[in-house]
Amino acid sequence: MLITTNPSGHLKAICGQWEQGDSFQELVGGQLFGTIDSVNFDDPDDIYLSTSTSIVLENCALMLWIQQQTGEPITVGCQWAADFQSGAFALSNGLFKEFTVSTDALMDLQKALLMEQTDSLEIDALRDEGKTEEEIDEILWEWSDEYRVEARDGLQIEFLRSVHDGNHNLTDYAYFKTLTALGAEWQINDLPDMAKSASRLLKPIDYGDPEYIDSIFGQQSDEFWKLHRDRIHEILRNLPEHLKDRKDLFKQIIPNVAAWVLEYAGPEVRSDKDILRLAIEADETHNYAPSALEYAAEEVFEDREFLEEVLTRQKGEYYNLPEAVKTNRELLKIVLKQGLSLPEEVSTDRELVEIYVASGDTWVYNHVPEEMASDPELAKNYIRNGGSWSSVPEPLRKQWKLMKVFIEHYDYEQKYISVDYELADHLGLDTSGLTKKIKLSLDFILKCLEVNSQFSRAIEVYWINSEEELLTLFTDHDLVSYELSNSLVLGSVMLFAESECSSSAWYHEIFRRALALVPLSERMQELERDMIVNLMKGVEGDENTDKLKKVVSRSIRLMAVGAYWKAYYGEGPILDRY
Repeated sequence: MLITTNPSGHLKAICGQWEQGDSFQELVGGQLFGTIDSVNFDDPDDIYLSTSTSIVLENCALMLWIQQQTGEPITVGCQWAADFQSGAFALSNGLFKEFTVSTDALMDLQKALLMEQTDSLEIDALRDEGKTEEEIDEILWEWSDEYRVEARDGLQIEFLRSVHDGNHNLTDYAYFKTLTALGAEWQINDLPDMAKSASRLLKPIDYGDPEYIDSIFGQQSDEFWKLHRDRIHEILRNLPEHLKDRKDLFKQIIPNVAAWVLEYAGPEVRSDKDILRLAIEADETHNYAPSALEYAAEEVFEDREFLEEVLTRQKGEYYNLPEAVKTNRELLKIVLKQGLSLPEEVSTDRELVEIYVASGDTWVYNHVPEEMASDPELAKNYIRNGGSWSSVPEPLRKQWKLMKVFIEHYDYEQKYISVDYELADHLGLDTSGLTKKIKLSLDFILKCLEVNSQFSRAIEVYWINSEEELLTLFTDHDLVSYELSNSLVLGSVMLFAESECSSSAWYHEIFRRALALVPLSERMQELERDMIVNLMKGVEGDENTDKLKKVVSRSIRLMAVGAYWKAYYGEGPILDRY
């Protein structure tokens, strides 16, 4: 990153003796570990130094140190560029500001700068050569690359100048004015915590102060996780040798970072099992790949009980075991039970493959050798433990014995139940996107219910071939005694609302369930009251009054059920589905 000051002469006055390769640690101290990449103090119109570090916080700490070396009001700037955007940090009066602009906006600006310098005769010459307007535009974009640095540096320098001038209206400056005319945008952010965070880096780490350790090794509020990682790497690379076996220190650092900090620890720390447990937890907390055993001392791998504990908690630590330990059959069983990828060298071991497919991992069967995958018992074991139906070889998927296992062990308690694909695939029905609603025979549905009564929760109204078959399920097979899907409850209520069976006990029960799903809104309740009042006018006798109230209430509730169905299941009448 490029460091400058405004006025520019202050940078030379403060850092004029610095040279390429100089260490921040020697020049400034504290926790700065980068180096000077280059310096330019000879050109009074272009005085700068560039740093080797891309860590924002470290560059900001250097900016803060430079400002602290003079009592005069100066602005310290830090210019940077990346693939997708570029920008600058400005430090003035103890406060940091950040400017960022996208690469797309820069490209628009650089083309505008090109057009300001391009004679129309040059473009006409391209047309005379037979170039199309599209080809000419591509050529102009290529030419505009020469203005990339001017566009980027121009915006950065004007931003720094505006901060120094105290002028918040960036359109007063030429490059920003052009950018605004192009309709492009940029971002300016205040960084209120940056000065405090940067000032910490200017002080040596007090390894005897637990509170200070937390503040240094923890991720700062304005620090991206990768920058935090890089900063901690820099600190630990310079950790004094006598601290590398201090267990209390690493017990405090690790929870703030991850297991990889053990790379910088001594053997006493790397052999401590409590510290390794902390490291495993830190990886989980901060979403790092497991790496605690990668840094563990050799004697740790002699403790079989501890290794079993670790692998039971974090299967990925298996990859950090020494090759000789990885072959331990009992340890391998522990991780295979959790669905860790089946090592090729044991892919024909029947016992281990059985453990692997029973892990509960949805897709493990895709990694089973072909000759074993076609084994019906292995496939049943896989499906029994929540495996994906589509991963099993097709011939097995056509067998009722496998479908029976699927129906027996499917999780009917989950919120979203859908077995259309599995049933259609098993029966040889069209499964291409399941754009068509499947139809199932009454015998097949009853067969599935005999296997597992919870299958009733999966039954959809569109599965049934006709109104008569659905009625048979309720009248001859007591379907109402089962738990039913919402669509079956609502659809059945609507289908049989005007039929003779609407007065039956089973219909009253599903109607009750439908009302539990679709409580009347305040608007529907008001409508019900209004209709009852209007219908009661001129009606005499309590018996007639009660009958009319029931008719109106039932009608309103059917309207609510129909509205709910339409919202969730589509426009068409239910009977259109048969």
